[in-house]
Amino acid sequence: MNEQLKLQCPQCRAIDWSRDGFAIAADPATGEIVRRRLAPSNIPDEAESTWSCSQCGHALFGGTSIGGALHELQIAHLE
Repeated sequence: MNEQLKLQCPQCRAIDWSRDGFAIAADPATGEIVRRRLAPSNIPDEAESTWSCSQCGHALFGGTSIGGALHELQIAHLE
């Protein structure tokens, strides 16, 4: 199974997510997943924020599999 399918927005199928100053998106030219911090975090370490699709605004609530995959990518980037 294509790993990128797990990251697609269920509404618009884009891979273009943001949460608390951090972005995960597919590069339009290469399709490569790009992870980067755009701004300092604004939430305390123990708080949880919601991933939002930058294309359509869809928000991921609760413990979704997409949210979990995005969180793992974010942690891997920060290590």
